Amino acid sequence: MKRKFLLVLAILAVTCWAAVASADMIVTDGGSPLTIPGSSGSLSASATFSLTGGVLTIVLTNTGAATTDPGGVLTALFFTPGAALTPLTASLNNGSSVATVYNGTFPTGGNVGGEWAYGSGLVGAPHSAIAGISSSGLSPLFGDSNFNGSNLTPPAALDGANWGIVAASTTSTNNGFLNQSPYANNFTLFTLSVEGNPNTLTLGNISFQYGTGLNEPNVPGVPIPPTVLLLGSGLLGLIALGVRRRKE
Repeated sequence: MKRKFLLVLAILAVTCWAAVASADMIVTDGGSPLTIPGSSGSLSASATFSLTGGVLTIVLTNTGAATTDPGGVLTALFFTPGAALTPLTASLNNGSSVATVYNGTFPTGGNVGGEWAYGSGLVGAPHSAIAGISSSGLSPLFGDSNFNGSNLTPPAALDGANWGIVAASTTSTNNGFLNQSPYANNFTLFTLSVEGNPNTLTLGNISFQYGTGLNEPNVPGVPIPPTVLLLGSGLLGLIALGVRRRKE
């Protein structure tokens, strides 16, 4: 009987975590920010979404180990929004910087918009996403940059891994590639206007793209609704307790 009970608990726990992996998330106007993490091996990233007055703010962060080659540069975020979005700004902010010197100075006002683009109606994007933000062309998904700002360094945006995001712990001693092009260190902040100024916005199919091609690593985001997380964790705790008692 106890074995059957533990089996039922295990099935329920797996079901909860499966629901987490496929769930759409909701961000609310003026509500708490929503952070979606993703990781695979040494690669990890997060996207934090917040909605205020019809403007969606996204903080895209490379949370992985020190970046040692261009394939570890975070160059895109894919997702499916529940409303049409229009790109506004892309910038480096407090806590982010340029990993290598850009003409000896920091971009004016931290503006890197000329190196990034927002794309919608995408076909062939990872995990069936229909929209995304990228600093690399990822042919054939993205065209020219369309955030506010001008191209900062060659090649003409969007192309290459330059101005993609490296992990905060990355330094020029990690690998010589940092001395060839500038990269954002830690995170980049984006703002986009949301059509219709909704009170809520759904987000799904989130993933993080590295490198300059779709054949390079893509890490799916794992949305974790607090209620599902607590339920799944609680069930796993009960299973562990049952197993321990059986051994005693």
